[in-house]
Amino acid sequence: MNSYDLNAVLLVLQMAISPAVLVSGASLLILALGSRMANILVRIRALSARAGAADGDDRSRIQIDMLYARARLLRWSILAVSVCVLCSAATILTIFLCKLFGITSGVALTLLFAAALVSLIAGVGALILDANLSLKALTIEIGK
Repeated sequence: MNSYDLNAVLLVLQMAISPAVLVSGASLLILALGSRMANILVRIRALSARAGAADGDDRSRIQIDMLYARARLLRWSILAVSVCVLCSAATILTIFLCKLFGITSGVALTLLFAAALVSLIAGVGALILDANLSLKALTIEIGK
């Protein structure tokens, strides 16, 4: 850092708070998405076993297809939110490097933080699509 006085260090730490909070929140979202994915995979395996035992069970096949579509959506959601965490961590690192080397341009910081937010939006969008497919799968399961 060009100056190691307390105020300069506190300012840098203050700037790193928003991306750090985003990392924390996105990490919790990844945890929840992983749980949803695990439940879907368990359900697919159970339905596959049932469909294999009862030849010609069209409802099970339809449910498996919908669950597989949901699993693909969740995979994209997990990937997008993981990119958000990566971009947020890179933003924090860039904040410290900019201060260390005296770089005053904020273009890299802006692009990294914007990429984090865009990927978070994409991940949540995929989660919303998964919720809609979940309701469709439930409708088939209960026969309405």
